[in-house]
Amino acid sequence: MSRPRGISLTWIWWGVFGFVLLVMAIALFGSGSDSPASLGVGDHGVLRLDGEGPILLAVDVPSYEGLVKACVAGDDIGLAAMILTGGVFECPQGTRVLVIDRGTYRRQVRLLDGPQAGAAGWVSGEWVRPQ
Repeated sequence: MSRPRGISLTWIWWGVFGFVLLVMAIALFGSGSDSPASLGVGDHGVLRLDGEGPILLAVDVPSYEGLVKACVAGDDIGLAAMILTGGVFECPQGTRVLVIDRGTYRRQVRLLDGPQAGAAGWVSGEWVRPQ
């Protein structure tokens, strides 16, 4: 395989290395937005699922990660244990919220109405929708 005159193999490797770093940086440190309608800190929204039933919120990030794992694994016993120990709680769909923190694909919200008004919890960013 021939290469153009004047371009050393070292520069080709640096170019490939730089491209790989650029792709990794975009993947890791992109916009952090998980949807075009993604709400940020200070925004008001409502909690909505595409299906029926209550919304599950986690009291902290480790509990949120456990909640996600239990849901993905279909671990109903683990989910029930998290609810019983207070790491996870539920609220009805349509509850108004204020976004108070954000992570990639998750939001911490303050519930503004309903039985747990004033409580804060972590929820999937997909479930926090504009009002």
